[in-house]
Amino acid sequence: HINWAEMIANVGFSFALQVRDDILSGIIDNFPATGAEYKDTTIGVSPDETKILTLAQKVKAKTRQEVSIYGTKLALHKIKPEVTSDAQRGERNAIGFYSTIAGINMYELEPTMDSAGEMMLTDDFILILPETRDKMVKVINEGESYMHEGTPEGNASMDLEYTMINRMGIAIIPSSVYGYAKFAG
Repeated sequence: HINWAEMIANVGFSFALQVRDDILSGIIDNFPATGAEYKDTTIGVSPDETKILTLAQKVKAKTRQEVSIYGTKLALHKIKPEVTSDAQRGERNAIGFYSTIAGINMYELEPTMDSAGEMMLTDDFILILPETRDKMVKVINEGESYMHEGTPEGNASMDLEYTMINRMGIAIIPSSVYGYAKFAG
């Protein structure tokens, strides 16, 4: 007996994870440390709010756009405002990091592993990216999914097979100006 609803839900979940991983790979490829116009690799173990704000202000001034900070949860967890309220400390306890620092929104890049079991992102850097009206990540679904249910006679183990193919396009439209901060050890 096959629970088709559960199997279809698992296939959908697998597609969502693959899209997330492809987006993350695109971000890594399009925002390397070497390409950052403004970078600071002397932040130290515990990032200083003033140093982060200085980088953010440079990106904002150059692009004339508001900026946001992106990093892993552990990277964002290291950034602490100089002054905090009870509500902010409660929020940090709930989500793992402050959602804003000096008026700048911070967003988590979800952790994921590559095929070798290594983390795709390290916890020792953040990106400071300009916010634009157009989203920097574009995901295009190219029509309907193709599904094919195989027969047990089709393979030596007599297992049922289910194939689902979906064409998707994922593009990252990077800003030519962004900030990169690397934390020590």
